[in-house]
This record gives sequence, C-alpha cells and structure tokens, in this order.
Amino acid sequence: RLYDSSLKRDGKRVSDEVRDHLLNFLKVNDLVVDSNGDIISYKELRKLALASAQRLLKLGLNKGDRVALIADTEADFIVLFFACRYAGMLPYAMPVPVNLGSHDIYVQQLAGLLKGGGAAIAIAPNDFIGFLQEAAEGLEDIKWVGTPQQFNELAMADVELTSNLPDEPAYLQFTSGSTRFPQGVVISERAIMSNLQGIVRTGLAVRNGDRCASWPGRPVLASGLVPEVCEQAASPHQHPWAKG
Repeated sequence: RLYDSSLKRDGKRVSDEVRDHLLNFLKVNDLVVDSNGDIISYKELRKLALASAQRLLKLGLNKGDRVALIADTEADFIVLFFACRYAGMLPYAMPVPVNLGSHDIYVQQLAGLLKGGGAAIAIAPNDFIGFLQEAAEGLEDIKWVGTPQQFNELAMADVELTSNLPDEPAYLQFTSGSTRFPQGVVISERAIMSNLQGIVRTGLAVRNGDRCASWPGRPVLASGLVPEVCEQAASPHQHPWAKG
C-alpha cells in the first residue's frame, strides 16, 4: 500500500502503478551498494536488515529510538538504515569529513549531531570509528558505539516485528548546515511514500529493467538515499508483497 495516492489514471490507482514498477525492480537479481564494488541481492539485503533489526532490539532499544549512522559509501549503511525501519527505530545519517586537517571540527560536528538527534546508539565504519568514539564521550544517553563489524557480532533478539504506520516518523533528515548548525527534520512514512510516487511515476517514468546509480556522499537522504534505494526496494518493511 502506498499512501496519499487517490489519483487514478485509466481507471487504475496511481499507487498500483507505482507498486507494479517497484515489484519489477525487486525482480532484479542484484543491487550494487558499495564503493568497493560489492553486490548484494534484494533478498540478501532483506535478510541482513532483519537480522540487524533483531540485534538493535537485543540492545534494549525501543520503537522510536534514534540510531546515528555515519554515511560512508558501504553496504553496511544501507543494511542498517533498513534494519532501523524494520525495528521501528529512526535512523539518521551523519557526514564523513570533507576537509583535511579538521579533526577537532569534525568531532565537534559529530558530537552536536549525536546530541541534537538524540542518538541511542551510533555506528561508523572502521575509518571513522575513532572520530565517533571521541564525539560520543560524555553523552550518557548513548548506549552503544561501534563499527558494523562489531555490531554484527552482537546477539540477536527473537521478537516479532510489527509494521510501521503512515503517520509515524521514519527517519531524521539534517539540513546541510551551510548557514547555521544542521537542524533535524522528522520525515514520516507518508512523506516517503508520496516522494516515491512522484519520483517513480512522474519524475523518472521508471520502466522494467531500469537501474539507478548514486553516490550518497554527504548524506542528503531526500535527494540521495530515498530515490536511489528506497524507490527500488520500496521500504519493504511496509509492504507484504516485498516480504516473500
């Protein structure tokens, strides 16, 4: 089910057209999501995300808790993003450093994002875990900090996952911070679905067999992750037709 989709064309709900396009995407055998050229299938993406969701729950996190992810171009970021949504938690992306020799500035930026986003846990690739650990020092609300590899070694819960609702928050989107410190904006499930409808049907006129390429870089989810990944996977935690 896609939300905010009452329009019809040729007697067919627009949401049905969007779903049909997305179903065709899910038939594609693989998805390139890693700067190293690693390839995972949508089936494997779902499997990894479900397992990671159970690890999040085992950490004692609750529905609505925030999870901070440094958005490097690795498959782990995509897996963890979907894992958060399966578990009902709100992921938010934090940037990789963009300037050389700015250690203290970057740590300060991460610390502000951790505190401002209300992160319960924070995860970073090996290249950036030192920065993240330093930024998290003294933040008592953060329960766990580590790398994806360390996270994957954690025990899993055995909890039945529940579907998210359209008006629930889905993730946090931080502004670029070009004029002031980044501000967090809550994006709802309904907003994601409306965005996907506009992108898939109107913006890109997606056809069976089409593929998209994107480099997330600095995490601008509204114009990066959502159209390039979610339009293809279509938030599978929401849709029974993507759970088989």
